[in-house]
Amino acid sequence: LSTSTTKAYSIWFNADAVGFSSFSRILLCKLQGLGGSATTDGFLMGINSSNQLIARVASDNGATTKFISGIGATISTGTWYMATLINQVSTTSDTFKLFINTTEVGSTAGGGSSLSSDTRDLIIGNYDSGVQGAMPFDGKIGEFYVHSGTFGSTEVTTLFDNTKTRFGY
Repeated sequence: LSTSTTKAYSIWFNADAVGFSSFSRILLCKLQGLGGSATTDGFLMGINSSNQLIARVASDNGATTKFISGIGATISTGTWYMATLINQVSTTSDTFKLFINTTEVGSTAGGGSSLSSDTRDLIIGNYDSGVQGAMPFDGKIGEFYVHSGTFGSTEVTTLFDNTKTRFGY
């Protein structure tokens, strides 16, 4: 996470199970605590109980959180999707965005104004300790990308177009 630079995380995934109860399946996580509040700065991206992408970012030492939930395409089993989370910790609008394939499914301000130490591990397909209401992802992860600097809808589309044949598109 950064207050001055956009960071983006893209992941190709194929769910083996959907339709689970009230828990979210986590695709990637760099955040401790989630239930009532985050206890560190960080983020997560996953699939909610309505089978749609979710994302959460925490800043200001966990005091400020932003959430994008229950929007976009419904995730089905047996289909490959590319999910992308773009974030810059900022009170400016559209600095926190979520994409499924090339479609933006939500955006808001990217949180507060400060970051504590960003030393938590980035976990793919599972969650950090203390993330309440979360379960590991149940499926396949094909590829994962991290981007820093300018990364927006044009770059999401380019990445999708350059990698989609590997996943049956």
